[in-house]
Amino acid sequence: LRLPVAEVEVAYGTRPDETTITEAAGFVGRQTDLFIDQAVAADKKKPADDAARAAQREQAAGQALGVFCQSLLASNQFLYID
Repeated sequence: LRLPVAEVEVAYGTRPDETTITEAAGFVGRQTDLFIDQAVAADKKKPADDAARAAQREQAAGQALGVFCQSLLASNQFLYID
């Protein structure tokens, strides 16, 4: 699991603290698992081989990172801009 440090740095202009990194990684990990579960339920089967599972996980991780980036932009830090 890749830690979403760069995304927070770009969005907020500062390096996140360890708590924020841990929480962000947990969020992305849970979202990835959710997207994998949804894909498996929709296909009614698990991927047949390791390459298919890796591709599914990579796609789900990309979706999860997209959801995380949207949540950064919807956060209170962008409510008021000085």
